[in-house]
Amino acid sequence: MATSRLSSAQIVDAVVDYSAVSRTVALARAQAGYERVLAGEDPRSGLHQWSFMVQTATLRLWPDVALDASNTVRGGTYNETNDETPLTATFAAFHPYHVGYEITLTDTGAVRIVGYTSSTAVMLDGDQSAVSGETFTVTSGGRYLLPATFNGMGGHPVLTFDSGSGLRPPRLQEVSPEAILNQRRNSDADGTPRRYAVAPASGTDWVSGEAQRFVLFVDPAPDVAWTVSYRHEAVTDALEDATTNYALGPSWMGRLYEAAAMAQSELRDARKGSNWEKMFQRMMVTAIDRDAAVLDTQGPASLADYDDGP
Repeated sequence: MATSRLSSAQIVDAVVDYSAVSRTVALARAQAGYERVLAGEDPRSGLHQWSFMVQTATLRLWPDVALDASNTVRGGTYNETNDETPLTATFAAFHPYHVGYEITLTDTGAVRIVGYTSSTAVMLDGDQSAVSGETFTVTSGGRYLLPATFNGMGGHPVLTFDSGSGLRPPRLQEVSPEAILNQRRNSDADGTPRRYAVAPASGTDWVSGEAQRFVLFVDPAPDVAWTVSYRHEAVTDALEDATTNYALGPSWMGRLYEAAAMAQSELRDARKGSNWEKMFQRMMVTAIDRDAAVLDTQGPASLADYDDGP
Protein backbone atom coordinates (compact mmCIF):
# COMPACT_ATOMS: atom_id res chain seq x y z
CA MET A 1 0.00 0.00 0.00
CA ALA A 2 1.28 3.48 -0.85
CA THR A 3 2.49 5.72 1.96
CA SER A 4 2.86 9.49 2.36
CA ARG A 5 6.37 10.81 1.74
CA LEU A 6 6.54 12.84 4.97
CA SER A 7 7.61 10.50 7.78
CA SER A 8 5.84 10.33 11.13
CA ALA A 9 9.00 11.60 12.84
CA GLN A 10 8.99 14.70 10.64
CA ILE A 11 5.38 15.43 11.61
CA VAL A 12 6.30 14.99 15.28
CA ASP A 13 9.24 17.39 14.76
CA ALA A 14 6.85 20.03 13.39
CA VAL A 15 4.51 19.70 16.38
CA VAL A 16 7.40 19.90 18.86
CA ASP A 17 8.72 23.05 17.19
CA TYR A 18 5.26 24.63 17.16
CA SER A 19 4.04 23.76 20.67
CA ALA A 20 7.23 23.01 22.62
CA VAL A 21 5.77 19.74 23.95
CA SER A 22 7.41 16.37 24.49
CA ARG A 23 7.72 13.98 21.59
CA THR A 24 5.23 11.65 23.28
CA VAL A 25 2.61 14.40 23.42
CA ALA A 26 3.47 15.46 19.87
CA LEU A 27 3.02 11.90 18.62
CA ALA A 28 -0.42 11.70 20.28
CA ARG A 29 -1.43 14.91 18.51
CA ALA A 30 -0.11 13.60 15.20
CA GLN A 31 -2.12 10.41 15.71
CA ALA A 32 -5.29 12.37 16.44
CA GLY A 33 -4.79 14.38 13.26
CA TYR A 34 -4.08 11.20 11.29
CA GLU A 35 -7.31 9.60 12.47
CA ARG A 36 -9.22 12.77 11.63
CA VAL A 37 -7.97 12.66 8.04
CA LEU A 38 -8.70 8.94 7.63
CA ALA A 39 -12.25 9.48 8.92
CA GLY A 40 -12.75 11.41 5.67
CA GLU A 41 -14.97 14.17 7.02
CA ASP A 42 -15.53 16.58 4.14
CA PRO A 43 -15.67 20.20 5.43
CA ARG A 44 -18.40 20.82 2.84
CA SER A 45 -20.62 17.87 3.91
CA GLY A 46 -20.63 14.11 4.33
CA LEU A 47 -17.81 11.57 4.53
CA HIS A 48 -15.26 10.57 1.91
CA GLN A 49 -13.96 7.01 1.39
CA TRP A 50 -10.24 7.29 0.59
CA SER A 51 -9.21 5.19 -2.38
CA PHE A 52 -6.10 3.85 -0.62
CA MET A 53 -8.21 2.55 2.27
CA VAL A 54 -9.98 0.01 0.04
CA GLN A 55 -7.95 -3.01 -1.07
CA THR A 56 -8.78 -5.86 -3.46
CA ALA A 57 -8.13 -9.40 -2.27
CA THR A 58 -9.03 -13.00 -3.05
CA LEU A 59 -10.00 -15.92 -0.86
CA ARG A 60 -10.14 -19.60 -1.72
CA LEU A 61 -13.44 -21.27 -0.86
CA TRP A 62 -12.42 -24.91 -0.56
CA PRO A 63 -14.75 -27.89 -0.34
CA ASP A 64 -14.73 -30.27 2.60
CA VAL A 65 -12.43 -33.29 2.46
CA ALA A 66 -14.86 -36.16 3.06
CA LEU A 67 -14.02 -39.33 4.91
CA ASP A 68 -12.49 -41.97 2.61
CA ALA A 69 -11.94 -45.42 4.10
CA SER A 70 -9.11 -46.12 1.65
CA ASN A 71 -7.20 -42.91 2.50
CA THR A 72 -5.53 -43.15 5.90
CA VAL A 73 -2.84 -41.09 7.61
CA ARG A 74 0.14 -41.76 9.87
CA GLY A 75 2.20 -39.46 12.04
CA GLY A 76 5.95 -38.97 11.65
CA THR A 77 8.64 -37.97 14.13
CA TYR A 78 7.59 -35.28 16.56
CA ASN A 79 9.60 -32.04 16.36
CA GLU A 80 9.84 -30.88 19.96
CA THR A 81 11.47 -27.55 19.05
CA ASN A 82 8.60 -26.47 16.78
CA ASP A 83 5.98 -28.51 18.66
CA GLU A 84 4.69 -30.08 15.45
CA THR A 85 4.43 -33.46 13.76
CA PRO A 86 4.42 -34.38 10.06
CA LEU A 87 1.35 -36.28 8.88
CA THR A 88 1.27 -38.30 5.66
CA ALA A 89 -1.80 -39.51 3.78
CA THR A 90 -2.02 -42.45 1.41
CA PHE A 91 -3.57 -40.38 -1.37
CA ALA A 92 -3.68 -36.67 -2.26
CA ALA A 93 -6.09 -34.72 -0.05
CA PHE A 94 -4.39 -31.58 1.28
CA HIS A 95 -4.10 -28.01 -0.01
CA PRO A 96 -2.14 -24.96 1.20
CA TYR A 97 -5.38 -23.25 2.24
CA HIS A 98 -6.03 -25.97 4.84
CA VAL A 99 -3.36 -24.39 7.07
CA GLY A 100 -5.00 -22.95 10.16
CA TYR A 101 -7.99 -25.29 10.03
CA GLU A 102 -8.52 -28.55 11.91
CA ILE A 103 -8.25 -32.09 10.61
CA THR A 104 -10.54 -34.53 12.41
CA LEU A 105 -8.92 -37.94 12.90
CA THR A 106 -11.24 -40.86 13.63
CA ASP A 107 -9.45 -41.88 16.85
CA THR A 108 -7.35 -38.87 17.85
CA GLY A 109 -9.99 -36.20 17.24
CA ALA A 110 -9.53 -32.62 15.98
CA VAL A 111 -5.97 -31.30 15.54
CA ARG A 112 -4.81 -28.00 14.01
CA ILE A 113 -3.00 -28.08 10.63
CA VAL A 114 -0.06 -25.70 11.03
CA GLY A 115 1.88 -26.31 7.82
CA TYR A 116 1.57 -27.61 4.26
CA THR A 117 4.19 -29.82 2.62
CA SER A 118 2.43 -31.48 -0.31
CA SER A 119 -0.96 -32.83 -1.37
CA THR A 120 -0.24 -35.89 0.77
CA ALA A 121 1.63 -34.29 3.70
CA VAL A 122 0.94 -31.58 6.26
CA MET A 123 2.27 -30.53 9.67
CA LEU A 124 0.06 -30.92 12.75
CA ASP A 125 0.18 -29.03 16.01
CA GLY A 126 1.70 -30.91 18.94
CA ASP A 127 2.86 -34.49 19.28
CA GLN A 128 0.80 -36.64 16.90
CA SER A 129 3.47 -39.29 16.30
CA ALA A 130 1.13 -42.02 17.59
CA VAL A 131 -1.35 -41.49 14.76
CA SER A 132 -1.43 -44.59 12.55
CA GLY A 133 -3.94 -45.87 10.02
CA GLU A 134 -6.66 -43.34 10.90
CA THR A 135 -9.17 -41.96 8.44
CA PHE A 136 -9.90 -38.26 8.49
CA THR A 137 -11.98 -35.28 7.37
CA VAL A 138 -11.11 -31.60 6.88
CA THR A 139 -14.14 -29.33 6.93
CA SER A 140 -14.80 -25.63 6.56
CA GLY A 141 -18.58 -25.87 6.74
CA GLY A 142 -18.69 -22.84 4.45
CA ARG A 143 -16.93 -20.76 7.13
CA TYR A 144 -13.70 -19.00 6.15
CA LEU A 145 -11.54 -16.75 8.33
CA LEU A 146 -10.78 -13.46 6.58
CA PRO A 147 -7.24 -11.98 6.61
CA ALA A 148 -5.98 -10.06 9.61
CA THR A 149 -5.98 -6.88 7.47
CA PHE A 150 -9.74 -7.14 6.80
CA ASN A 151 -11.76 -4.29 8.34
CA GLY A 152 -15.11 -4.46 6.54
CA MET A 153 -16.45 -5.47 3.13
CA GLY A 154 -16.36 -2.81 0.41
CA GLY A 155 -19.19 -3.99 -1.84
CA HIS A 156 -20.36 -7.49 -2.71
CA PRO A 157 -17.72 -10.21 -3.25
CA VAL A 158 -17.65 -11.97 -6.62
CA LEU A 159 -17.06 -15.63 -7.43
CA THR A 160 -14.38 -15.99 -10.12
CA PHE A 161 -15.12 -17.94 -13.29
CA ASP A 162 -13.52 -21.39 -13.18
CA SER A 163 -11.97 -22.01 -16.61
CA GLY A 164 -11.15 -25.62 -15.67
CA SER A 165 -14.74 -26.62 -15.03
CA GLY A 166 -16.36 -24.09 -17.34
CA LEU A 167 -18.71 -23.11 -14.54
CA ARG A 168 -20.26 -19.67 -14.67
CA PRO A 169 -20.78 -18.47 -11.10
CA PRO A 170 -23.93 -16.79 -9.80
CA ARG A 171 -24.04 -13.45 -8.04
CA LEU A 172 -23.60 -13.68 -4.31
CA GLN A 173 -26.48 -12.26 -2.29
CA GLU A 174 -25.76 -10.72 1.11
CA VAL A 175 -27.83 -12.08 4.00
CA SER A 176 -27.45 -12.10 7.77
CA PRO A 177 -25.22 -14.67 9.50
CA GLU A 178 -28.36 -15.89 11.29
CA ALA A 179 -30.06 -16.64 7.96
CA ILE A 180 -27.18 -18.89 6.90
CA LEU A 181 -26.93 -20.61 10.27
CA ASN A 182 -30.68 -21.25 10.28
CA GLN A 183 -30.41 -22.73 6.80
CA ARG A 184 -27.69 -25.08 8.07
CA ARG A 185 -30.15 -26.40 10.64
CA ASN A 186 -32.41 -27.55 7.82
CA SER A 187 -29.78 -28.84 5.39
CA ASP A 188 -26.03 -29.32 5.25
CA ALA A 189 -26.04 -30.10 1.53
CA ASP A 190 -23.17 -28.52 -0.40
CA GLY A 191 -23.27 -26.93 -3.85
CA THR A 192 -22.44 -23.65 -5.58
CA PRO A 193 -22.43 -20.75 -3.07
CA ARG A 194 -25.21 -18.22 -3.64
CA ARG A 195 -25.39 -16.31 -0.37
CA TYR A 196 -22.81 -14.81 1.96
CA ALA A 197 -22.49 -13.04 5.29
CA VAL A 198 -19.65 -11.47 7.26
CA ALA A 199 -19.58 -11.84 11.03
CA PRO A 200 -17.16 -11.13 13.90
CA ALA A 201 -14.90 -14.05 14.73
CA SER A 202 -11.81 -15.03 16.65
CA GLY A 203 -8.83 -16.70 15.08
CA THR A 204 -5.15 -16.38 14.24
CA ASP A 205 -3.44 -16.04 10.88
CA TRP A 206 -0.98 -18.95 11.00
CA VAL A 207 1.36 -17.24 8.55
CA SER A 208 1.58 -13.76 10.09
CA GLY A 209 0.52 -14.62 13.63
CA GLU A 210 -1.92 -11.69 13.59
CA ALA A 211 -5.44 -11.88 14.95
CA GLN A 212 -8.28 -12.53 12.50
CA ARG A 213 -11.42 -10.69 13.56
CA PHE A 214 -13.95 -11.57 10.86
CA VAL A 215 -15.30 -14.67 9.15
CA LEU A 216 -17.01 -15.13 5.78
CA PHE A 217 -19.97 -17.51 5.67
CA VAL A 218 -21.18 -18.85 2.32
CA ASP A 219 -24.25 -20.96 1.60
CA PRO A 220 -24.37 -23.60 0.38
CA ALA A 221 -20.91 -24.71 1.44
CA PRO A 222 -18.95 -25.28 -1.80
CA ASP A 223 -18.83 -28.71 -3.41
CA VAL A 224 -15.86 -27.67 -5.56
CA ALA A 225 -13.17 -25.07 -4.98
CA TRP A 226 -14.00 -21.46 -5.87
CA THR A 227 -12.06 -18.22 -5.66
CA VAL A 228 -13.92 -15.18 -4.39
CA SER A 229 -12.66 -11.64 -5.12
CA TYR A 230 -13.65 -8.78 -2.87
CA ARG A 231 -12.79 -5.25 -1.81
CA HIS A 232 -12.28 -4.52 1.84
CA GLU A 233 -11.40 -1.63 4.10
CA ALA A 234 -7.84 -1.84 5.36
CA VAL A 235 -6.73 -1.93 8.97
CA THR A 236 -4.51 1.02 9.88
CA ASP A 237 -1.63 0.84 12.34
CA ALA A 238 -0.87 3.63 14.79
CA LEU A 239 1.88 6.09 13.89
CA GLU A 240 5.34 5.66 15.39
CA ASP A 241 7.95 8.31 16.10
CA ALA A 242 10.38 6.98 13.50
CA THR A 243 11.89 8.24 10.26
CA THR A 244 10.94 4.93 8.61
CA ASN A 245 7.26 5.16 9.63
CA TYR A 246 4.78 6.74 7.23
CA ALA A 247 1.09 7.48 7.21
CA LEU A 248 -1.05 5.72 4.61
CA GLY A 249 -1.82 7.39 1.32
CA PRO A 250 -0.01 8.88 -1.66
CA SER A 251 3.08 11.04 -1.14
CA TRP A 252 1.22 14.31 -1.67
CA MET A 253 -0.90 13.69 1.46
CA GLY A 254 2.10 14.09 3.77
CA ARG A 255 1.52 17.84 4.16
CA LEU A 256 -2.17 17.22 4.87
CA TYR A 257 -1.26 14.95 7.79
CA GLU A 258 1.16 17.59 9.04
CA ALA A 259 -1.55 20.28 8.85
CA ALA A 260 -3.96 17.97 10.72
CA ALA A 261 -1.40 17.49 13.51
CA MET A 262 -0.75 21.22 13.71
CA ALA A 263 -4.48 21.93 13.85
CA GLN A 264 -4.71 19.51 16.78
CA SER A 265 -1.91 21.40 18.53
CA GLU A 266 -3.62 24.68 17.82
CA LEU A 267 -6.75 23.32 19.50
CA ARG A 268 -4.91 21.83 22.51
CA ASP A 269 -2.88 25.00 23.06
CA ALA A 270 -6.02 27.18 22.73
CA ARG A 271 -4.15 29.50 20.40
CA LYS A 272 -6.03 32.48 19.05
CA GLY A 273 -5.32 34.03 15.70
CA SER A 274 -3.59 30.92 14.36
CA ASN A 275 -4.68 29.63 10.95
CA TRP A 276 -3.79 25.92 11.05
CA GLU A 277 -7.41 24.78 11.30
CA LYS A 278 -8.42 26.91 8.32
CA MET A 279 -5.41 25.68 6.36
CA PHE A 280 -6.21 22.08 7.23
CA GLN A 281 -9.81 22.39 6.03
CA ARG A 282 -8.71 23.94 2.70
CA MET A 283 -6.15 21.18 2.20
CA MET A 284 -8.72 18.54 3.16
CA VAL A 285 -11.14 19.73 0.46
CA THR A 286 -8.36 19.70 -2.14
CA ALA A 287 -7.22 16.22 -1.11
CA ILE A 288 -10.75 14.80 -1.19
CA ASP A 289 -11.39 16.18 -4.67
CA ARG A 290 -8.07 14.81 -5.92
CA ASP A 291 -8.71 11.40 -4.41
CA ALA A 292 -12.29 11.34 -5.71
CA ALA A 293 -10.90 11.72 -9.23
CA VAL A 294 -8.85 8.56 -8.64
CA LEU A 295 -11.94 6.67 -7.52
CA ASP A 296 -13.93 7.90 -10.53
CA THR A 297 -11.42 6.24 -12.88
CA GLN A 298 -11.41 2.90 -11.05
CA GLY A 299 -14.92 1.78 -11.97
CA PRO A 300 -17.83 0.70 -9.79
CA ALA A 301 -17.57 0.78 -6.01
CA SER A 302 -18.46 -2.92 -5.90
CA LEU A 303 -16.79 -5.68 -7.91
CA ALA A 304 -20.25 -7.21 -8.24
CA ASP A 305 -21.24 -4.35 -10.57
CA TYR A 306 -18.99 -5.89 -13.21
CA ASP A 307 -20.71 -9.26 -12.92
CA ASP A 308 -23.54 -10.12 -15.27
CA GLY A 309 -23.86 -13.70 -14.09
CA PRO A 310 -27.17 -15.27 -13.07
